[in-house]
Amino acid sequence: ILAEYAEHNVHALAICPGIAKTEMGMGLNPVHVETLLTPDDIAGWVLFALKQPDRVRVPSPIVLSTSRHPWTGIYR
Repeated sequence: ILAEYAEHNVHALAICPGIAKTEMGMGLNPVHVETLLTPDDIAGWVLFALKQPDRVRVPSPIVLSTSRHPWTGIYR
């Protein structure tokens, strides 16, 4: 989509947050809940991407991950 509509100044971005501290994420029974991204963490990245001027290309997808694995707790 990005390349197809670039001449019309249309931007496309995929943000892939992985497991988040939401009802759905908690349903996966992560062991280390404190490592999960919150909806506010993810919203911060969305706002960052949306606030960029047209001359800035935000790479897609943005893959957000926690600093520690949600099941093992090991730092990545």
